[in-house]
Order: sequence, then C-alpha cells, then structure tokens
Amino acid sequence: MVGKKSFVVVSVVFALLLVLTIYLISAGDFMALQGNVNQGTSALASGNVVVTIWDAQTGGNLIYNSTTDFNNAIVSGKYDVLLGNGTNQLNLELGKKYYLEVFVNNEQFT
Repeated sequence: MVGKKSFVVVSVVFALLLVLTIYLISAGDFMALQGNVNQGTSALASGNVVVTIWDAQTGGNLIYNSTTDFNNAIVSGKYDVLLGNGTNQLNLELGKKYYLEVFVNNEQFT
C-alpha cells in the first residue's frame, strides 16, 4: 500500500512541475522599470507611463509598446512597472541592442 501512495504522490508532483514548466516557457520576457518623475522641483503627483522599444535608434521597427498598460502608474513621483506583464508581450533576443523610449503623460523623457 505504501508503494502505491508513493507512486501517486510522485506522479502528482511530476504533473505539477510539468504544468509549471510549460507555463514559464510560454510566459515571454519581462523587464522591470522604475524611476522618479519630477515636475519642476516637485514630485509629479500622478500620471501615465508609456514605454516603447525599438530595434534601431532612428527608422527602426517597433518591438514593444505598452500603450495604456501603465496608466496611473505614477504615484507620488514614482513608478515601478513590469514590461511584458500587460496586454503586450515583450519578446527580446539576448545580445541584440534595443532602444527604449519613455513617455510621461504623452511627453517624451529627455
């Protein structure tokens, strides 16, 4: 009887690990991005963040656009977002150069 219970436990653990592995492989890439936003000398009370990633500095292809995923992400002058965790997946290739643009309330960071 002990052998049968051990087999069932091992089978369940193996099945859970298999499902978790498949989920993680299909999840895509994620990248954390955080920062502070000041308006003049004061922290911006609230606002929206839009992040775009391109494959060239000028005239490149758009790789990622967060669109409205990070609306109201700025609170008390700070934002902490996870690219690829919203409606758009982030698919980057290791070793390639990418160019990131950040917009706050439709104004590009400089």
